Amino acid sequence: MRGLALEGGGAKGSYQIGSYIALKKLGFKFDMIAGTSIGSLNAAIIAQGDDYLAKKIWLNVDSEIIGINKELVEIYKNFKFNKENLIKSFTEINNIIKNKGLDVSKYKELIDKYVNEDKVRKSKINYGLVTVRLNDLKPLELTIDEIEEGKLTEYILASSYLPIFKMDKIINDSYYLDGGFSNNLPITLLEKNGCNDIIAIKINGIGKNKKKNNENTNVIEITPTKDTGPIVLFNNNDVINNYNMGYYDTLLYFNKLIGFKYYFKKFRFFKFLTRKVDDKLINLIKLKYHTPNINETIIKSIEDILENNKIDYYKIYSIPKIIKYIKNNNLKSNNKLVNEFVYKLKYFY
Repeated sequence: MRGLALEGGGAKGSYQIGSYIALKKLGFKFDMIAGTSIGSLNAAIIAQGDDYLAKKIWLNVDSEIIGINKELVEIYKNFKFNKENLIKSFTEINNIIKNKGLDVSKYKELIDKYVNEDKVRKSKINYGLVTVRLNDLKPLELTIDEIEEGKLTEYILASSYLPIFKMDKIINDSYYLDGGFSNNLPITLLEKNGCNDIIAIKINGIGKNKKKNNENTNVIEITPTKDTGPIVLFNNNDVINNYNMGYYDTLLYFNKLIGFKYYFKKFRFFKFLTRKVDDKLINLIKLKYHTPNINETIIKSIEDILENNKIDYYKIYSIPKIIKYIKNNNLKSNNKLVNEFVYKLKYFY
């Protein structure tokens, strides 16, 4: 059986939806999906067959979903610390303190609106989540069949309940804590329910990740190639970037693309590109990047120039065409050797 594990990580969660869309495109199907915290919400929407709805939800979300003023997020993201903004910041923080935590009523409304418990229960994909009951500090790793009828949305809220949220009783007069305090990447929950082939989508969340129980379980981990941003600041630009990163990273992992920081179409003629480059320069660039072959050396050199010029990460580039673009636009790295190397490469066009 094949399972999908979704790690907790708050605002980073759009990465998982992008990754799942890529997995679906590659033909992957799952018998069970389990998530912790934001992963439990993503897992439910995927299990009910609404993964493209999940994309729409994520692209329209902001930090007010967990009671943080979105203007405050922009202040911190863009370092706009003038007198007026500092007053706004202190006022907002003071309100949070007075309320004894962040208000998650909008997050609960979102879960209630978009999670269809009947669809999840009828789905061919089994569903599971992780939370911690705070009254007795009991970790709960539950499948949909173990969750009381009519209580799914409450359990998803319980799975996502960070200590910075205003403490409220959620289920059966009990308090709950984010499942990341017990098992932030529920591989073991999938194993317990018969999955021996697992894809785990990590998002660099904070929490305890348990190792697999069975050494024969095959676990593939898809991890972000770049920073996924903060956990509680739902910035729209970060959300979009994380979605795209998840999509492209997944294609990269399964060798549909090549690259390390950027994404390139597969290419076979790397050696031919260096036909006018002397061996001494090639060896110096290899030494700089500690690369074992000319393929990786060329890719990392190109990425160095693209990153230095702040070229968009989230596109698929052609190796010959991007070399031509670099030369035509006189793009440079901060390293003279890299510039000399790339500018000596000969593309086909």
